[in-house]
Amino acid sequence: MQIFDQLKKDHQDIRQLFAKIEKTSKKQERLDLFEKLNEMLIAHAHAEEKVFYPALKSKSATKDEIKHAIDEHHEAERMLKTIQKMDDPSKKEWMEAIEKLRDSVEEHVQEEEQQIFSHARQEIADDKLESMTSEFIEVKQQEMGGSPG
Repeated sequence: MQIFDQLKKDHQDIRQLFAKIEKTSKKQERLDLFEKLNEMLIAHAHAEEKVFYPALKSKSATKDEIKHAIDEHHEAERMLKTIQKMDDPSKKEWMEAIEKLRDSVEEHVQEEEQQIFSHARQEIADDKLESMTSEFIEVKQQEMGGSPG
């Protein structure tokens, strides 16, 4: 399995969490799902930045894309912190912030899967793409406090 398969799986898991948050009207369930989303997004982003992106940072074709992707990660983290400070997930403003985060994350995912993945397939050897997978999973699990996911 190459790193792309794991990244796409994470992207799908994140989409599903957003959908569950938007579907429920229960305050505590929204909070619980948001905490899971928060942990997953941060762990995923940090693992990408430690494992996947470094192999592309030095390549002229992807240097700017990677810088932009990292900037998007930082923006998502700022948005997550803003949502954490909001005290009532039943309020319209809370859901609007979730939707804004979802749209931002989805735009990032589309850019990553369509542009960065394409360049990575050209720039990184297949065996390296495969070895990145286990390293990515390990770093992500450490970021999540050792829990699998």
